[in-house]
Order: sequence, then C-alpha cells, then structure tokens
Amino acid sequence: MKRVVSVILVVVLLAGALSANMLSYANAALRMVGDVNNDGKLNNRDLAQLQQALADWDVTLDGDADLNADGKVNNRDLSQLQQTLSDNEKQPKAAAATTYVSLGAPAAEHYPSNRLARCAWDMIIHDGRLYVGCGDYSKNTGDSPVLSCSLNDLGNWTVEAVLPDEQVGRFVNINGVLTIPGFDPVGSPDYGFYYERIGGEWRQQQVIPYGLHNFDIVWFHGRMYAAIGADRGAYPIAYTEDGVTYETLPLYKDGSLVDTGNSNVVRCSNLYVLGDELYADFWYEDEALSHSVFEMYRYNEEEDRFDYIADLKTSTHGGKYSPAYLPLWGKETVNNKVFLTTGYLFYTTDFEEYTQVEIPNNAAVYDMVRFSGRLYLLTAYEKDGKQQVTIYSTTSANPANLRTEASYTYDLMPTSFAVDADNFFVGMGNWHGSGSPGNGTILQIER
Repeated sequence: MKRVVSVILVVVLLAGALSANMLSYANAALRMVGDVNNDGKLNNRDLAQLQQALADWDVTLDGDADLNADGKVNNRDLSQLQQTLSDNEKQPKAAAATTYVSLGAPAAEHYPSNRLARCAWDMIIHDGRLYVGCGDYSKNTGDSPVLSCSLNDLGNWTVEAVLPDEQVGRFVNINGVLTIPGFDPVGSPDYGFYYERIGGEWRQQQVIPYGLHNFDIVWFHGRMYAAIGADRGAYPIAYTEDGVTYETLPLYKDGSLVDTGNSNVVRCSNLYVLGDELYADFWYEDEALSHSVFEMYRYNEEEDRFDYIADLKTSTHGGKYSPAYLPLWGKETVNNKVFLTTGYLFYTTDFEEYTQVEIPNNAAVYDMVRFSGRLYLLTAYEKDGKQQVTIYSTTSANPANLRTEASYTYDLMPTSFAVDADNFFVGMGNWHGSGSPGNGTILQIER
C-alpha cells in the first residue's frame, strides 16, 4: 500500500495539487508531518528529498510533505520545512541522562583534612595524560601535588611531582611545553615561580620579580608574559625574552602613568592574545577612591607599555560566583573572538564591547575548553538540592546556538573539565564552607 501512496504523491506533486480525499487517505498511512522520507526523523534528508521532488526529479515521497495543511505540496511547504529545521537547530536539545564513571578523588590522600584543597581547579590533557590541579592558596596548604593519569589507564593516578606552591590553579601550554603558573609559592620569596614539564620532569623557575602570585602565562611576539599579583607601587605584568631575566611593564591611563602606590591589591589575573594584539585585565584596590577598580589594557608595542581601553566593572564584572580559590576568569580564544566567563558567559572581538550568551535555565558557566574548532561549556544550576550539570558546545560563528553534549545530576558542583575525542572529564566539588567529602572526584563521560 505504501508504494501506491508513494506513486500517487509523486504524480500529484508534479501536478501541483492534492485532492482533499487523497490527502486524508495519505495522512492515515504517515507518521510525522514533514517527515518526507518517512524514516521517523525530521532532518535535512527530508529537506533534500522535497527539494528534489519540487524540481521535477523522479523522487518517491513516502511521507507527509504538506506541512501547512492547505491540501497542496509546493514551495510554501518547502519554506516551512526549512524554518522548522532552523528553529530546531537553535534550541538546545534535551539530552537523556548521561552515564558517568567515577575515577576517584586523586587529591584526597594528599589532603586528608582539607576538603577544599582536593577540588580540581583546572584540568588539561597533554601528551596522552589527564592532569588535575588542586590545592588551597587561601589557607596555604602547600606543597601541592601534580596529579595525572594515562588516557590508556584512567583512574590510575600518579603524583608526578610535589611543587613548593600552595595551589596548582592553572595549566597552560607554552609552545608545546606544559606549564604551571605559581599561584602562591610556599614561604615569602622575592621572586615568583612557574613550573615546566620538560623531558618528563617538572622544573621550577624562580625568576619573576615582585611576582609572589603568578596567575597566567602567555607567549606573544617572541616574549613570555606573566600575569602577577604585585606589591604596592609595582605593576602586575612582567615579560622575559631569554627565560631568565624578567622586567615589569608600566600601565598608562589617559596618557598618564597609573599610580598603584595606594593599593593593597595590584593584580593581573588573565592575559589574552587575540589576533595580533595582547590584552590584560587589571584589578587594584584604590584606597583614595575607596573601591575596587577592574579595567582592561592593551599592549602598546611601540611604547612597550599597557594602555587603558575599557572599564570591566560595568560590562562583565560581578558574575554569578566569585570563588576565592579561582582568582581568574575562564577564557578561550576561538577564531576572532575571546570567550570569558564570570559564571555568565561573554565574548568580545576588541575588549571594548562585550556580548553575553544566555544559557538555558540561567545556569552558571564554570569552565570552557576549545577542542576541534568548537567551544565546550561546563554549566550547572541547582534544582531540588542537586546540581543539574550540562555540557554544551557552540561555535564562534554562532555562539548562541548551543548543542547539548551531556547532562546529568550530581550532589556537588562542577569545578573544571577536560575534553578529548572520546571523553569528557569533569571535576566535582563544593567550595562553600569546609567543602564536602567527595570534593575532587573526577567523572569520566564517554562522548
């Protein structure tokens, strides 16, 4: 009977009309309006088959192509099918509950009494291994372990090194070398630290003047730049050309040198490379003004200094969360946009104007990772005392078009994650109060 209906539909399509009686008969045998090929799905295959039929191709239509139910199948139905598919693509898909496997809490043994220090503050996949950063630079729990496991032996955690630092809070890749900025070296050194994994071993570099806190490192135009927490009267961005000698760079605003002499906090938390420009955020507590200042600066290569370009407090600062253990924003550069999160997700192309991306259920964005040309977002919101965790992906061309990759419910908040072609790895924890027993648990989710 399907074959008879198919032949009739093709003939009618070519004639441009369908009788009311035949329409009723055909609809009785069909499953979904718009499912032109009758495969139980509504997708671009239906669109292609309808386009071919309307172009007088010898194509059999097994499904209902009369989307607007006017008794005819024509270009109006084609337009409606195109719009339906477009609208479906724009909506985040409700994913079935995702299955996960616990890889344990690798930092629990190192921090038996400090649950907060167990949290996975950052994660990265490098050279076939999954790395987890932990510690508590607020409560000075150093030394801190560098924890990793092979992607071929997940959950078999190894302590690669124990660093003289209070917290491993960020991993960065500098020209292929896995590097850890020293958030807070143990003791009170005159110089800031960073650590490099070279030849399978971790090496300590103690070379950054006034850099007790080192929150970020980037490579730009033949120099390595460090974002530091500096002393009163100093400046929070340093650079080196030889890897040994560092110099700090001044900040200018409205043509005048910025005075940090009245500030108890002089801090750069993030450095951003966008195209052929280098940017830095700047935070200081101005005692004269009695308030915090959050600003964005651009590197002036001709003058070898950083120049003010925008006030961040009115555009992005003051997000959904402000954990003491993450004194920085999540950031990723994808093509011509920099994405950053304060819990809210923003992107910018010039660091002067910022666009917010709305997340379903008003969820907070806890971390993001760029992988294979897409941006992956780790989000969560609370419902009935549980965390509803969802991983979305999107593109720089259309950031608002979110695609659901995984979704699950858990007792703890997510803190960070890593992505490869086969898995998502998510660190779970609670940074409120004294934390939770399960802090630092790493979940594996197959993609």
